[in-house]
Amino acid sequence: MLARLMEEPVFSVLNSLMFFNQVDIVQSLCANNEFIKDLFSVFLTDDDERKRNAVVFIQQFCQISKTLQAPARTLLYNKCADNGLYDVIEYALLHKDIRVRLAGADVVMIAIEHDPTVLRSTIARQLEERKKPLLTTLYESIHREQDLGLKLQFFECVRILLDPSTLAPVDGVNERASHMLAHIKYKPEDAVASDKFVSTFYRNWAAELCIPIIALNENENGEQLGNLSTADAAVYIHLLELMTGFVRLHGDRFREFTEKFNLLEKATVLLWCNIKHIKLGMSFLGHSNT
Repeated sequence: MLARLMEEPVFSVLNSLMFFNQVDIVQSLCANNEFIKDLFSVFLTDDDERKRNAVVFIQQFCQISKTLQAPARTLLYNKCADNGLYDVIEYALLHKDIRVRLAGADVVMIAIEHDPTVLRSTIARQLEERKKPLLTTLYESIHREQDLGLKLQFFECVRILLDPSTLAPVDGVNERASHMLAHIKYKPEDAVASDKFVSTFYRNWAAELCIPIIALNENENGEQLGNLSTADAAVYIHLLELMTGFVRLHGDRFREFTEKFNLLEKATVLLWCNIKHIKLGMSFLGHSNT
């Protein structure tokens, strides 16, 4: 509405005002420990309406925090994590209301894009403490979710977590430049921890993720695959894409996994499917594995 009435420098001033206002909001809320505790204590109650509103608030809080510098953002995520952020994410991802699930998925993606190493270490710690790991919640959401956009977002979260090269956060630079700065932003042991996380994945979660393909019967002619629902077809398509990437990213680990479960032979049943995207995914997987 004001575009025709204002000069170009005015837009720059307005954007600066918005940015600094957002910084002030986030920093003031972060400094208020009592507020943070009260916010996350909502999830200890039985009031589902307040919980849903709190999830949406946390989503907006995290979105605004993306404008902060990396150290300030790290401080914010650490403070939220200490007060139960990952329990909130699990509540949101398993909620029956799609708006709550969308908010939860957005929070996960923002946290992963900022620094996947923190989330990897958190998942490893949850496993050591015999708590339900966030990665398990993501798998459950992948297999249960009917919304195709959300399903794709969950797969993307898994892909980033399992990519050993994603060490440095993307802070206003392109992805290539961000990875080039990884050795500056992180210590060498972070790369070791990332590699260890991939090993833990194959030991604890890979079979759970690939259940739809492991469950295929290679002795059947695959006629039952002719009537796949859209959601089920999306699972196979995204799984094949992930597995194709695993060939390049994980090398021998993935090959040992496929041999253990006879995965490639079972996946050939998908060639009977009438969906071209699945057949194309099979051809890419077969070509990558040769």
